[in-house]
Amino acid sequence: MNLIDSEGGHRYEILSLLGQGGFGKVYRALDENGQDVAIKALDISILLRTPHLKERVNEEVRIHSKLNHNSILSFKNVFQDSTHVYIILEYCPHGDLAAHLRKNRGKAFAAQDCLRWFRQILSGIEYLHRNLIVHRDLTLANCLLDSGYNVKIGDFGLATQLRAKNEVHNTMCGTPISIAPEIVSRVPSDPEPADVWGLGCILYTLLVGTSPFETEGIRSTMRKVVCEEPEFPSSLSVEAKDLLSRMLKKNPSLRISLKDIGNHPFILGEKLTSTIKNSTASWDSGIGTTGYSVNNASDVRRSFNKLMNNPTSSLIRQRSWSEISSIPKVDQSREPPSTLSIASAPSSSSRPISIASPLKAHRLRPTSKKHQLKVGTACILNGAEVQLEFPQKKEGHIIETFLVSPDGKNIAISSIKRRENYTYELLPKKYWQKYNYAARYIKFVREKTPKITYWSDKAKFQLMENGPAASFEAQFYEHLDSTKIVFTSQTGIRLSTKDGESLGSYSYPLSLKADDSNGEKLRHFEEFHTRCKRIEDLLESNEATIGSSFPLTVGKKPPSLEFVDSMSNNPQPPIMRSSVSNFSVRSHGIRSFFSDRTTRVDFEDDTRIELGPDDEIKYYKNGRLIPLSKYELPHEVKIKLARIDSHIKTLRSNPTPS
Repeated sequence: MNLIDSEGGHRYEILSLLGQGGFGKVYRALDENGQDVAIKALDISILLRTPHLKERVNEEVRIHSKLNHNSILSFKNVFQDSTHVYIILEYCPHGDLAAHLRKNRGKAFAAQDCLRWFRQILSGIEYLHRNLIVHRDLTLANCLLDSGYNVKIGDFGLATQLRAKNEVHNTMCGTPISIAPEIVSRVPSDPEPADVWGLGCILYTLLVGTSPFETEGIRSTMRKVVCEEPEFPSSLSVEAKDLLSRMLKKNPSLRISLKDIGNHPFILGEKLTSTIKNSTASWDSGIGTTGYSVNNASDVRRSFNKLMNNPTSSLIRQRSWSEISSIPKVDQSREPPSTLSIASAPSSSSRPISIASPLKAHRLRPTSKKHQLKVGTACILNGAEVQLEFPQKKEGHIIETFLVSPDGKNIAISSIKRRENYTYELLPKKYWQKYNYAARYIKFVREKTPKITYWSDKAKFQLMENGPAASFEAQFYEHLDSTKIVFTSQTGIRLSTKDGESLGSYSYPLSLKADDSNGEKLRHFEEFHTRCKRIEDLLESNEATIGSSFPLTVGKKPPSLEFVDSMSNNPQPPIMRSSVSNFSVRSHGIRSFFSDRTTRVDFEDDTRIELGPDDEIKYYKNGRLIPLSKYELPHEVKIKLARIDSHIKTLRSNPTPS
């Protein structure tokens, strides 16, 4: 198979497949001069429907094409045809260091090889930093070996160009086992120390044979990065331990600088002086040093308490990994290739049906009933998988099942004759519409699923799961007329009575007139909307450290709402203070039984309410216990509680039993 770059006049002969990923393949090939090259072939259709991938490819090309250093994988050419973008790179026949480590079965490499490879990696990273480029994904898998077993740093898919030397970043990206603690904790910092940390992880792995922070799971790995110190085997020299301890300090401001790494005795092959030994004997992590703090669980609790006491304090949502600055030119002596034409989507007349972004079903509760769609049914299973079933039109039996993983990235399609498995990126077009059905269903469920429930003294507030512009609802308590307020990004704020009658609508943010009759409720609504969003920001920005905290409930539900409030705020009538174990009263057409621990009220329609000592409410209908939601009482129960309240007031005015 031959590839032809029609614009540049280059021809390439494909020899073999080296590997493949979610949206492309890598081939070994020969150029027109008979030289070995590696070709990354990226599927244009996937790039077009996944905008962040398209942006990353353009940035990777812009950065990598201008680099020229012995320790950097050489960039040779880029072109495209109607189906693929082709990136032509230097071919490294001996693979990557991670593969060699696996072949070595976790055993450390020879010391002379470790030192030679590390010096080459260090030289390449120093070159990048001189040109204000941060790699951000330094791993053994991205360190390739050429024909002479020299290291070439590759994969600039997450690299970024700085505008200034001291530019601050807090973007979460990279590989968990080599990501720096300040990145995990989203502490804004200079990016150079993060690459020093990555270099420290590489050196440790080369010398020891295992990563210093690797665990079985991503979350536990990140916790270990932030909270635990690396263990240094006794087989390491004093010089190696000293350099590693300086590179792997938790506090980035105390980490050794890039230029000082090259002058360290371990790199120079010298012995440590006694002065250096004494100054670093404790290998202190630097945690707790003024000016830096790791956001561990106790930090988050302190911030949370501060937020509760000062709801107007400022908490800024951190940027996502994809929000990366554009790339200016680095080396003016090398002209970058023109921007790839995949930056423009096809015209609307030729555009095929698009696929929704990957759905997110994490934290959504399993559904007890299947929801009817136009073409089938949908439900959420116990493991948060989304299941769609498509029946035959005439007979009604299921002919196809469509199962999507909670993160939306894996799809299993089953029918009587076959079972197919796809990743999101490789899902055939014929299934896109069915994926869209699943995504729309999950969007609807997320709009109705509380992420944060906040009980105030006046209302119950719920921030829903459909962020970032999440819906927000308030239900004011019965004694405050049960007003319901709902905010969505599409409709703004709407007020209604408990029976659904509209009380008006408002834009958001609020701009209220002084005499607005709904002003007090709306200001309370706005205050708690702000609180919930700030709580969400705080906890989400620290999920890597403390794990997920959602769904979250803040505050406590008022006991039995207005009825129990009425009971607790007034002295009990003498009859309720009686030491008699059981006493009955008839009034208002209902019969009450009081004891020293419970109150039972029988109504004329064969229903009963029992009030326990811990504000527990039990509701019976025709002798059967009816389960009650802990979030919202049925309307008929609220009506009966109001009758009981009236009944109790009558007893207070006439405490003699009848």
